[in-house]
Amino acid sequence: MVVKLTVEDKALLVQIPDLLATVGHLPIDSAVPVLNRAAYPDDDEASAEFQELVGSQLATDRAADLEILMELTGTTSTITADDAKSVLRAINAARLILAARSNVFDEGSGWESRISQDPALAAVAWLGSLQSDLIEALSE
Repeated sequence: MVVKLTVEDKALLVQIPDLLATVGHLPIDSAVPVLNRAAYPDDDEASAEFQELVGSQLATDRAADLEILMELTGTTSTITADDAKSVLRAINAARLILAARSNVFDEGSGWESRISQDPALAAVAWLGSLQSDLIEALSE
């Protein structure tokens, strides 16, 4: 796949690793439970065990996804379908973080009406559009 990103697109995408690095480092971070959903919502012990077993692999996978995203913001303009899926996962994580911190999940529908007042929501919408384009390209 050929990916055409503007300078502005790249400037926003290069911020995603730093955004992901902030998760869990704020005193109260609404992104933590959204990004790290419990595998067994009704069983804290089983969820902790699951996290212990797969947590390091998930972190490794997320780092690999971010590496591919960063290559795309550099000089790379052609990616494989697997690379596109990695980019999708990285973008999705960023969207979840931004949406959670902007109370989208608490307030429900209608968040789009706040895009002009909240740059984070504008980023959520833009990342959603980019995701949609990638999904469309993958389905062709």
